[in-house]
Amino acid sequence: MSKLRNPRFLLFTLLALLAGAGAWNFQRNLEAERAEPRPFRGYADAEVATLLDAYRDELETHRRRWEAATGRKVDVQDAGVFEQKLQEFERVQRISRRARDLATQLARTMVTIDRLELEQRKRVEERQVVRQFLNRLLTVRA
Repeated sequence: MSKLRNPRFLLFTLLALLAGAGAWNFQRNLEAERAEPRPFRGYADAEVATLLDAYRDELETHRRRWEAATGRKVDVQDAGVFEQKLQEFERVQRISRRARDLATQLARTMVTIDRLELEQRKRVEERQVVRQFLNRLLTVRA
């Protein structure tokens, strides 16, 4: 009987091909995970949680300041006087500049919070060893 017609040989060959493809895919996914930027990877879980709480508090502070800065209305009492118009323009410019600065701080804080939350989610996933193994084995990345 020819080896190619032997069902055991075909089954063994198929299993060997699947095992090889799975090992290759696993290694490829593991390298992709390691290459993923995670700026808080070196921090302990407690440190990540503490940082996240601190940044959430800072976010609330920035949000209140930004709302206070942008909530002011322009109040021009005498539009016919050039000096008052100029002073009002300068005041609005200061408010606008401060609002932009606060919006920048707010955005940076929100990005950091997102990164810290992502790090926490990744750590939870890493603790699920079987699930992580199967994801590495079976996930096909482009």
